[in-house]
Amino acid sequence: MPSGGINLKSLALREIKKRLAFDVVNIRGARVLAPGHDWDDIYAAFNQLLSIRLLSITNIRMCKKRIVAARALWSKEQTELNAIADLCNQKQLECLERAGKRAEKRLIRDVVDPAPDGKRGPGRPRKILAPSPTPAAVASQERRSYLQSLLPPTEEKSK
Repeated sequence: MPSGGINLKSLALREIKKRLAFDVVNIRGARVLAPGHDWDDIYAAFNQLLSIRLLSITNIRMCKKRIVAARALWSKEQTELNAIADLCNQKQLECLERAGKRAEKRLIRDVVDPAPDGKRGPGRPRKILAPSPTPAAVASQERRSYLQSLLPPTEEKSK
């Protein structure tokens, strides 16, 4: 059994994406929804997706693409699709605000405590520590010093 457990948010997103993957088939030149999908299930999946508090921009883009596809299939439910599109736009604005706050925090952090080389990449520590020697490097250094002690002392030539 894995030590970390299950990430419920990612599991829920995966299930919602499966429910939003409605298939379209062409019958005599007309696009028709494949059997097994109905409006109530799709509408519930849209609402569940948009009820997630912290939604990433990739999920928002996927939702917008599904809304465009749903507009072509369900012409009578345009008011519900408009409400879903408004929620999606609101989530997108929230996501952009979070990204702006992260960028502002990063800028302030770099002004207050700049990185030694002027660059700070993802996952990089604030203070770069000297690397500790590996056991193999320590062993080779000990072997080298032992061999040096076995050799007779050499006299330096004077010029």
